Amino acid sequence: MALCCRNTLDQIKDNRGAYLTFDNASNGSLFITWKKEKVENALLYIRPTKNVPEFKFNCNSGKYELIRNLQSDKKIFFSGICQFIKEAKDIKGKITLLPYLENGFPIKVNIYFLKGNNVVHLKSGESFDLEGVDAATVLPYGSSSLQVKTMSKDMFVGKGNSEGASISF
Repeated sequence: MALCCRNTLDQIKDNRGAYLTFDNASNGSLFITWKKEKVENALLYIRPTKNVPEFKFNCNSGKYELIRNLQSDKKIFFSGICQFIKEAKDIKGKITLLPYLENGFPIKVNIYFLKGNNVVHLKSGESFDLEGVDAATVLPYGSSSLQVKTMSKDMFVGKGNSEGASISF
């Protein structure tokens, strides 16, 4: 198979970055975990495109709680993913939907980005550059609300917030 056709995950040699992880503590919590090596059972991955301060990896073993009490409402889980996407945008990172979120985790989601008026669906294993992204939406798996090519930002965010969670940049 040609290198250009391989999955992005196969090409990642430097696993340094931020991982979105889940823990059952506090009725379900999401964490940003900064590591220099791959994290098993992570849901999403941020590959930084600029230098990340060393303290992010060292302080509290690189683990920071993002949101808790997820089991009370799935929308809280969706909101936590949006917060992780904001972190990726803030550090000019590329985000990857890892296979565990799609295949092993009990809550399934669809993640969409809005660039201008273009709606882009995040596919598992593909790295996505957030430069130029105006908004992100996390919806329950199977929702067809954003299975379109174009949409205004207000409508994109509104549909996202009515079914899941959205964040605007």
